[in-house]
Amino acid sequence: MPPARHFFRPLVSAVLVACFLSACGRLGERYLQQAKAEDEDDSRAARLMLQAAKCGSPEAMVEAGKMHLAGRWVPQDPGAAFAWFRKAARAEQPEGMFLLGDCWEKGIGTEKDPEKAAEWKEKAFAADSPSAMLERARALAGRPGGAGEAVGIFNRLLGEGKFDGAVDRGGILFELGRLHEGENGIPRDAGKAVSCYERAVALGNVPAAYRLGIACLEGTLCARDIAKGVSLLRKTLPARNLPELDTLQRLGNAYSDAKWEGMDLRQAESFFERALKRWKETPGVSDADIRDALCGLGAILLSGKGRMRDEAMGVAYLERAERVGSVEARYRLALALCRGSAVPQDTAKALELLARFDPEADGEWAGKAAELAETIRSAEPYREAAEAGDPVGQRRVGLCLADGLGVPRNATEAQRWLREAARAGDGEARAALERQGGRWNAEDDAWLSLHGAAKTGDAAAQRNLGKRHLLQRHLKAETWQDAEGARDILSLEGYEARQAVKWLESAAKAGDAEALYWLAFCAAHGIGTAKDVPQAARMLASAEKRGLAKAGRERGRILGDERILREKSAHGDPAARFELGTKLAERGDPQGIKLLQNLANGPKGLKAALWLENHFKRQARSQAAYWCHRAADLGDRGAMGRMAGYEPENAYAWWKMAYDNGGGGEAALALAQCCEEGKGCPRNPEEAALWYRRAGVIRAEDLPDRRGGKRRAGR
Repeated sequence: MPPARHFFRPLVSAVLVACFLSACGRLGERYLQQAKAEDEDDSRAARLMLQAAKCGSPEAMVEAGKMHLAGRWVPQDPGAAFAWFRKAARAEQPEGMFLLGDCWEKGIGTEKDPEKAAEWKEKAFAADSPSAMLERARALAGRPGGAGEAVGIFNRLLGEGKFDGAVDRGGILFELGRLHEGENGIPRDAGKAVSCYERAVALGNVPAAYRLGIACLEGTLCARDIAKGVSLLRKTLPARNLPELDTLQRLGNAYSDAKWEGMDLRQAESFFERALKRWKETPGVSDADIRDALCGLGAILLSGKGRMRDEAMGVAYLERAERVGSVEARYRLALALCRGSAVPQDTAKALELLARFDPEADGEWAGKAAELAETIRSAEPYREAAEAGDPVGQRRVGLCLADGLGVPRNATEAQRWLREAARAGDGEARAALERQGGRWNAEDDAWLSLHGAAKTGDAAAQRNLGKRHLLQRHLKAETWQDAEGARDILSLEGYEARQAVKWLESAAKAGDAEALYWLAFCAAHGIGTAKDVPQAARMLASAEKRGLAKAGRERGRILGDERILREKSAHGDPAARFELGTKLAERGDPQGIKLLQNLANGPKGLKAALWLENHFKRQARSQAAYWCHRAADLGDRGAMGRMAGYEPENAYAWWKMAYDNGGGGEAALALAQCCEEGKGCPRNPEEAALWYRRAGVIRAEDLPDRRGGKRRAGR
């Protein structure tokens, strides 16, 4: 029987080996922790990592393999890298399994063996190797029908905390964002795509910033936000692995977008120039790849709104861009040919360029081209519409005159028509007016307000709008005489005159007397309509019936007073009959006296009776007395007093009647004298004294004597 030591020796050896390995493992982990605590580029960290690997740390073996593969702090040695990866894989380290499979797949440090590569990568995936999972997800994302499984793996990598720091979370979010955009059969979900990109950008992922920036500029995944898009794209410029030419051109387009409040043509010019410079440095790039920069820079140079103005160079850039298919450049070239800027004006060639637009393929620019072509061909019809008061026609005529489209350029006339359209409520015309340097003021606001009210049928607004067109800067004119004193009103013609008549007619149809008055002015002077004095008279008569007194005066002035007075007299107007009668009587026409006599014998004939009394008092006293009596009968106190002179025997009675009708002190004094002198009544000193007191008169005999008592008459 063998000695006992032969049985215990292997057991002791095994225990010693296990203890040794355990000690090595603990030592390796210690070295690994120390290496991680050191700077990653520090040679001491590399030495500690190698010591940890030699001591059996699987994670350190993976790092040692990567160091030998990259030649960092150690000589580059693919064979040593393969050996370390194999040791880590045999220790069931997931990343070691994946990297070993990668070596078998690519032949790194060993011969290629696809079967072994697939075997080890499958083991790595099963062991939750982040690299294996990421590779599998990317492979599935590119396969038909595999995108759904890829999304699941990506979400697992993001959701499980054990992978934090082991994967590029920003890169995974970027991949997920692309899938949620609708790639490879995944239903499009713009909200999820934007959310993934934003989280990736927050983690510093540049490709996500690029995709999200484009989406913000174009409004494809979210609402259009040029400011945000520009901010994101500017962050991507240092990354050379992205399409830099495209980024620079997109930034230039954004800064030259007139719809963006942050528009800055100098910034746009700078980005376009950087794109052209980058284009020259990049071999194999054609003009087609840089056409946005060519077009944008050409437009800025042509306009002179950048750092400099160079129309010839601008046209050259536009021609290059148009040759490689830029529809915007084609439109701008046609516009330059219409205006004759930097190139001779050639409307026919411009129309030829505009005819090449395809409405389906060229989208917005095709619409602009069609509108420009219509503008060039229809300059005169637009003017007809403008003259008729159409705001759209006025705006288009203004734009044609401003740009010289089909008509000679005239900035002053352009502003006039644009202002007229803006006053009529055309918002585009107002914006164009301000672009042309025209200033909007309070007077324009007044016109705009009147136009708005006039279009709703407000007669007062229509009348005031018509008066503004007619009177122009003489708005304080209230009568024809005021307006006739201004030559520019009497010589008014064309658009302003027609608009004045148009709006005044609208108000007159609604029964506005003031509008009829000024419409009659237009007819009487041939302003905006054929001269027709009888028609003006009829309008004034209608205005007078509506209570406008000044209309009657103007009617009398244009037809002659007597004719109007006869017409009014025939209709029973007492004032007209009186005035007509006095005119006829003054020139010796008996018809006038007869007319006044008939009027004086009526219930309202006081004025006529007084006139007749005055007329006859030098010729026929009896006739004068008769008409004075008639005036007294109609209640005139003055006539009652004068009747005392015509009939002295009845003086007291007439003055008493005057006093009773409110004659006051004058009548009381006359009555006192009648009683004192016995005119028309017996002498009566006591009653005379009473009347004197009522008249407020103190007689001399009533004054007190200095010695007391009253003075006596004759003393």
